[in-house]
Amino acid sequence: MKKEAVLREMMELVPDARWSEIVKRKGAKLRFPMYLSQKLNETELEVLDLTQRSSNCLHRAGYQTIGELVSKIDGSEDLLKIRNCGKKSVDEIMEKLFCYQYLLLKENRKLLFAKRVVELNCK
Repeated sequence: MKKEAVLREMMELVPDARWSEIVKRKGAKLRFPMYLSQKLNETELEVLDLTQRSSNCLHRAGYQTIGELVSKIDGSEDLLKIRNCGKKSVDEIMEKLFCYQYLLLKENRKLLFAKRVVELNCK
């Protein structure tokens, strides 16, 4: 699922949020919480279906699982420190993490996630 489809679904969950303002102001840099479940912690990076360049950057930096990656980065700024991991790769990695995590959430947790995304991005 693409980021746009995830955002559309989140807009339906929290219709009173000013999503257009958030997206315009934040662009591709939406802040979002990462909830590491046991499954997500052990999931190989390959499930994110990253481009070869982004995948190579992460593997070269020693990351094999989503859990390893998420536990060692605070955000996109940390990814930029990885050799050959430029802005385009960072945006792709963060977008794929955002979408993949959202799709794994149970229906009752998606509303809480959407509200937290609004909260984090309205500051």
